[in-house]
Amino acid sequence: MTFTFTGSVRTGAGFSAIEVLIAAAVGLILTVVGLPSLTNTLGVYRIAGDAKNIAGSLAQAKMRAGATFSREQIQMDTTNKRIQFYQRLNAGASWVAEGGPRYLSSGVSFGYGTITAPAGGQSAISQSTAVTFNSRGIPIDDSTGQPKTDYAIYVKDGSGRYYAITVSLSGRSQIWKYSGTAWVAQ
Repeated sequence: MTFTFTGSVRTGAGFSAIEVLIAAAVGLILTVVGLPSLTNTLGVYRIAGDAKNIAGSLAQAKMRAGATFSREQIQMDTTNKRIQFYQRLNAGASWVAEGGPRYLSSGVSFGYGTITAPAGGQSAISQSTAVTFNSRGIPIDDSTGQPKTDYAIYVKDGSGRYYAITVSLSGRSQIWKYSGTAWVAQ
């Protein structure tokens, strides 16, 4: 029995130039289609991560105040987009910086834009630039030493996403996300 092969025989291994170009074109199209979605996802992660970092910093300051029997404060530098820990051991002493500053992610800044509804327990929307905890971990007004319940830190990005971090009387931090009409607890 004899077999005859009438088709062409491919002697080289690999891909032809046309196959490589087609594969590259498909890859390029998928990249162009998926890039906006990836950019949006990264933006969401940046601002949500910064809100979580601020809430974690507030919790850390509260615990440090109790552990060191001092006043702890977190100051927000809204111009340079950074957070700094400070400690004051005595009532008459000055604030002493602890550690280095923590910066917001690229594209994220402090602020609430044109939103007029406050998050959490604030009576009117305003950006807190310093949050102070006494030695019992209670948020206080630094000048009077009285408990304060209207601390709120607002962050935003260039894509219209807004988050707020509020501090309750017990010192608990709460993260809020603006839905376009109201603040929603996260």
